[in-house]
Amino acid sequence: MAGRSKMLGQLFKRFVRVMPMKPKVGVKPKRKCRLLVGRVAAVRSRTMAAIKSKDTKGELALRKALSALRLRYRLHKKNLPGRPDVVFVAQRLAVFCDGDFWHGRNWASPKKRKFRVRRSYWLNKIESNIARDKRNNKDLRRLGWAIVRIWESDILKNPQMAAKRVHQALEKQDARTRLAVTSKR
Repeated sequence: MAGRSKMLGQLFKRFVRVMPMKPKVGVKPKRKCRLLVGRVAAVRSRTMAAIKSKDTKGELALRKALSALRLRYRLHKKNLPGRPDVVFVAQRLAVFCDGDFWHGRNWASPKKRKFRVRRSYWLNKIESNIARDKRNNKDLRRLGWAIVRIWESDILKNPQMAAKRVHQALEKQDARTRLAVTSKR
């Protein structure tokens, strides 16, 4: 897989070098240039398709740290809003490992909003992701679930701290579920 991505990167660099950066006004591009643009788009499409939504590095690191704490969990419950990355069914706790770029970490900062290409598309995309996250949180809380959202970069810096945060939320949620069971009797 690493060889393939290296090859795609070399193709991309070669095509970018061949293409003129600014087309001349009033001059039609040659057929060769149009083909190269199509190939660059194909390379970009393959690159974007390779971005995973499951089993990311951050998610795997968190799961490894949770397993070290001997915690049992389920993955990607399809019947829950937002399809949480890690789920503790008995305690009704949903854990999300959010990628910094895709979920808009520090979105208020002006540096994050500076896109060179397709600015309106990316602003709309990330803002809709943030809105969807809020909507999923609201739906999960309405169903009686607790939510823990951890940034992927925080997990990668210190997976044990992220697992500790989940463990604390589990203990808190476990106490709530025990209290609810005893009050029903």
